[in-house]
Amino acid sequence: MRITRSMLAGYGQSLDRREKLRAMAFPAQRAFLDDRALFKAELCTRRAGKSFGIGIDIAETHERYPGDSSIYIGLTRETARLVMWKDILDEIDARVGIGWQLNRQEQSYTHPNGAVTYFRGLDSSPKEMQKTLGQKIRRIWIDEAQGFTIDLRQLVYQKLKPALADLRGQLSLHGTPGDFIGPQFAPDGFTPGRHLFFAVTKQEGLFPSESREGGWSVTRRSTLDNPHMRVQFLEQIAEIERDRPLFKETPQFVRDYLGQWAVASNRLVYRYGAVRNGIEESAVPMSRIKAWVIGVDFGYDDPTAFAVGGWADYDPTLYIVRAYKRPRMTLTAVADELRLLQADFPGARIVVDGAVKQAVEELKMRERLPLITAQKAGKHEFIQMMNSDLIEGKVKVVADACVALTDEYQALVWDDRTMVPKELASCDNHLCDGALYLWRDARNFIVREAPKRKTIEDEMAAIVAREDREGRAASVGEDDGDGDGEVWEDA
Repeated sequence: MRITRSMLAGYGQSLDRREKLRAMAFPAQRAFLDDRALFKAELCTRRAGKSFGIGIDIAETHERYPGDSSIYIGLTRETARLVMWKDILDEIDARVGIGWQLNRQEQSYTHPNGAVTYFRGLDSSPKEMQKTLGQKIRRIWIDEAQGFTIDLRQLVYQKLKPALADLRGQLSLHGTPGDFIGPQFAPDGFTPGRHLFFAVTKQEGLFPSESREGGWSVTRRSTLDNPHMRVQFLEQIAEIERDRPLFKETPQFVRDYLGQWAVASNRLVYRYGAVRNGIEESAVPMSRIKAWVIGVDFGYDDPTAFAVGGWADYDPTLYIVRAYKRPRMTLTAVADELRLLQADFPGARIVVDGAVKQAVEELKMRERLPLITAQKAGKHEFIQMMNSDLIEGKVKVVADACVALTDEYQALVWDDRTMVPKELASCDNHLCDGALYLWRDARNFIVREAPKRKTIEDEMAAIVAREDREGRAASVGEDDGDGDGEVWEDA
């Protein structure tokens, strides 16, 4: 191909625009733009320059790959348009001189070199979305990923990833921490997995039993990294510390100002607090435990859950010392597991899910297990009663031995789409149910007053009191000697 002067001029102008685009990005934005991983994600606080960074990325992609197609996906077509068009892409065009052409009907921006980005929302028609995905796609941006309540895993891995294959394209997730963390169902329709954006970006220490989603390059960015908003952000934090210090304890502050995932406590089903209710195994008074209860929630495709707890004399606390769950357990496997637990916790009562009556009766008859059926009625009311005990610290959970239970406590939320209280169906609650059966059968609330330990002072006081009583009795019992049998007392 013969290179002409106009081609050289066009290439030089493109390099000039790319330099201007680079200059517009601050260092933290540039670090994300330079990441060439196939799948990448950025977790930001509010006003950290997330959307403007996407706009720069769109412009750079157009400059680097003439004629290629890309897709920006928002929650809706309307939000995609409002977030990106006027305040970001038009602003970039005015400052850099790209010359984009906006097609309002097909919702796209086209570069003079033929590169185009389509703007789609989850409310786009299936036909429109499929038409877009039928092309070879260079780049896909998914904005406000924390707000996607659809199966984001299926969207990314099954629908979008194949469209990137021809050009070895790139897909990125962008968002702020939310309060919806799943779980959702993974692409195979069986294996449960948390909300994809959460699984990719969750902070260390949150749900330690679960590792982060593999195969993703993750960037975290704070508003403090944005030189255009740093001062305002610090002023807001100072105002909160001065006038609303308690706001710093809320999930909203943790999400918006610290950039960490946190579920709003009013959405959580159980009021478990790691500091208030967590305990080390060495702190459990094992030698004084009076009785044990094993709570069991049956499942097959869903796991079977086991929770063990007990209580001691003169102590109002229920100690949950072991909790775990296993999938695809047969009735024989469940019976064997219960016998092992009975060996570890002699005399334990076994309270089981009463919904699977056939399985319960089979275990009682064939395996000779002394099962007690838990009642399902009034579940919401009993959850609220257990929450009172959790809030008062009357339920302690051995954190190291009950990680799966505490993970469920911190993720199980109410379904706010229903008129009656109902747990969100996509969230795991198997161990929560097992622990609830255990709590309902426990008798830690029947507390006798502990015998008072006597001190030396108590013993001395008792001796003095006894001698005083004996002396008074001897004095009162003396006969006056006049033969009438009457006694006399000193005045």
